[in-house]
Amino acid sequence: MKRFLALFPLLLSACAAAPASPAATPTPVPTVPAAAPVSTPSLDGPADLTLLLDMPAARPASPAYGINGWWSDEDAALLTERYAELAPQVVRLPLLAAIVEPEAGVFAFEQPFDAGGRHLTYARWFAALRDLGVEMMLYIPYLPEWMAKRPGPTPLTAPYPPTDLEAYAELVRVTLRYLVEDIGYPPERIILEPVNEPDLECGGDPSVSCFWSGTDFAALTAVIQVAHREAKAVNPKIRIAGLATCCTHAMLDRFMEVPERAALLDIISYHDYTGGYSIGRVLDTGNHLRAYGKPVYLDEYGSTTYWSDGREGALWHAAVLPQLWEHGLAPIQFSLSEWPGMHAGYNHLGLMRDWNADWQVKPAYYVYRNFYAAIPGAQAVETRPPEGMIAWGGRHPEEDTALLWLVNGTWEEKGGELTLEVRGWPAKSALVEMQAPLQSPAEGATTFRVTANPDGNLIFKVTLPPLSAALVRLTP
Repeated sequence: MKRFLALFPLLLSACAAAPASPAATPTPVPTVPAAAPVSTPSLDGPADLTLLLDMPAARPASPAYGINGWWSDEDAALLTERYAELAPQVVRLPLLAAIVEPEAGVFAFEQPFDAGGRHLTYARWFAALRDLGVEMMLYIPYLPEWMAKRPGPTPLTAPYPPTDLEAYAELVRVTLRYLVEDIGYPPERIILEPVNEPDLECGGDPSVSCFWSGTDFAALTAVIQVAHREAKAVNPKIRIAGLATCCTHAMLDRFMEVPERAALLDIISYHDYTGGYSIGRVLDTGNHLRAYGKPVYLDEYGSTTYWSDGREGALWHAAVLPQLWEHGLAPIQFSLSEWPGMHAGYNHLGLMRDWNADWQVKPAYYVYRNFYAAIPGAQAVETRPPEGMIAWGGRHPEEDTALLWLVNGTWEEKGGELTLEVRGWPAKSALVEMQAPLQSPAEGATTFRVTANPDGNLIFKVTLPPLSAALVRLTP
């Protein structure tokens, strides 16, 4: 078990190959989006961007939002605080089966495990998430060696399929009963994702040990059937997600083409890693999967060009999040933090440094904190941004507030001075608050009041240079 660290370089999902021609890292623009004067009347003339509050957007609602989490007993207070700050609806976490069932029939949820300088106790992690009120998405990436047909590169990373389906059934059954009966986790807040990336071929990614050795579709189906049977027997409110595919949607299509198999999944999940800012494949796959009529979770994703590091990585997430949202996909960010011993790709994706750097947050951390605090619950409305700019607009009718999430990628006209028009505002004036999404809310915001023009619309200017972002709030 002291070989635990060897597991970590193998947990990052595959299909994260670098682009054939890596895009050059953009030179960040340090200018924080600045607002107009403290008080201004509405301006005349055409707007560069229009927010249409009286025109609801005909877009699907995102079913959920969250992160892939980690835990350390020694840092329980700090990590719990970070979970609370990010306020995810869903926390996805790996159930490392060789830790919780090191021998057949022997379960160790309450035993600390040496994680290479820190300790992991599943019981403490489960209880912390229970108290935070989040939905737990539990996935089982590997099997213990005693349960697997073939050994893995470490005792903790033996690939599927299991030698004995009933042994796998006991793992699922005992784990879920422990969560519901011992931890007191509400079953309606439990999601089980029985497998991880069954379509990853062994050797397909040198950084990642494959999760299935020679995937057999019948064996895969049998595992999902057993997991579904055991979960619903513990409580019918427990949901099943899958198949967490990494590379194409072909395996999911095959699985979903038979109604009896499709009925086993309450949620469809997939992964995608891309280079640069192009996420067309991510969105196309998600749109394709949504046609099956179930919630679709993108529960691992990232850029192999910008990762989550620095301002460039944060801008990538700021640009991608609203696009996933408006396509009705659930963004489950991967991953909360770096971890000593993990390979570079995994650590570049973390929103925080590890304990050796005092869990220092990266700018991308604030992107998720600000997006998850502002956007969920808002009703999407139509926006008309200029070319080169990403904009998501919404409103909270019960609060008479409106929101704009803006990312300026390449719009360079007028030195980044952007004229915004807001139509359908219910009052004669509005307090405009501009916040930099890449910074902590504690950094403050620029505010000013604008009065409506004779047509009842608000027109005002803000400065948003290329490669910057802003969160704009309007209140009466």
